[in-house]
Amino acid sequence: MEHTCPTCDRKFEGISDYPIVFVAKVVKSPLSSTATYLNADNTIFVGPRSKLENQRPPREVLDFFKTHPKANKYESQEWIWSLDQLPEDCVLPTRRLTLSEKVARLFREVSGESTGISGADNWEIGTYSRVQKGQLAMDQINKHVAPYLAHLVNLVGKEVSPSDILPSFSDGRFHSSRIPDTRYNLHTLELDNEFGYQILKQDNLPVPNLETSRPARKVALVVTESCGGTISFIKHLSVVGGIAYEGRLKK
Repeated sequence: MEHTCPTCDRKFEGISDYPIVFVAKVVKSPLSSTATYLNADNTIFVGPRSKLENQRPPREVLDFFKTHPKANKYESQEWIWSLDQLPEDCVLPTRRLTLSEKVARLFREVSGESTGISGADNWEIGTYSRVQKGQLAMDQINKHVAPYLAHLVNLVGKEVSPSDILPSFSDGRFHSSRIPDTRYNLHTLELDNEFGYQILKQDNLPVPNLETSRPARKVALVVTESCGGTISFIKHLSVVGGIAYEGRLKK
């Protein structure tokens, strides 16, 4: 198995670097039942004093955020609610305005636009979103991942183009593909270096058994979630399979 480009001496670091791939082995694993999977709801709710005509959250949700002004999440039965930031045109009187905000507010006043609801708190005019826990999200993930794994099994023992190994829902990238209708991604994790093993270890995920009778490179297929915040990071939730392959320059 070649590991370097014969024309430019560039080292092949992953499955997408090879013009031809021989699929030596494929393993499948069930979606981990210990991880928590959330089903996104695209409905946008607003507080009771908002000028928008969106739906209002349930009373218990409003009461929680009213009495917990520093909170931004609340779990109610199967839903996890989030209170988002204030709209830009709603300025709380208790916060000192920046120079740019003062200029923008003056411009709106001169032009006759609204400057928001005077004296309103975030829970009253902010926007709310929610995600749902439970089996529904797992079903959506399996709906797309299971046929892809079955496709990979059919490639065992064949020489194919690397693009043939991509899932049908991929946008052409090997590193990560968004799983449709979910908040999750299918991530390819190269196991031919210590870094890949360390990621699985730190997230308490099993290493797929990809040993073969001939030397082969290995890739784990992992369901991940992108977690936001000040610094975005990837949370690895479940190993759903793996590929052992031989990279070849030509047939």
